[in-house]
Amino acid sequence: MMKKHYYFYGSLIGLIIAAITAYSIMGHTFTNMISSFSNFKGGFIPITAGAWTALIIARWCDKTVQSKNVIYKGIIIPVFIFSVGVITGSLLNLMNSVPHQSFQANFIDFFFKPVYWLGLIGLPSAIIVGLTHYLVNANKN
Repeated sequence: MMKKHYYFYGSLIGLIIAAITAYSIMGHTFTNMISSFSNFKGGFIPITAGAWTALIIARWCDKTVQSKNVIYKGIIIPVFIFSVGVITGSLLNLMNSVPHQSFQANFIDFFFKPVYWLGLIGLPSAIIVGLTHYLVNANKN
């Protein structure tokens, strides 16, 4: 079962690791961290939407990806799943941004910075998880 739903479970594990990382970086208790999301205008909704989007795309990829190519299966698909989730969450974050700033300031603060920081940490992680799956299951396919 894990093999059939690899992208979904890999994404779920990645999201759990991301939550643990955010928890350790923020230095708050878990309840303070969750309540801090609500202090930002709609912060919890973009985070949740990005996570759900990544899981939905991962489930779709589990059903449709038939390639055995290491580049496609181990790098392109994990990066695609990660990127769609990050862009979805960041776009919602931008739409919930403070209207008294200029669009450029909002774009940088509420879209570009989240995409940059999430990509800096998450893209290498997505590639590592994708390549690990490919290498572990290469001779089982």
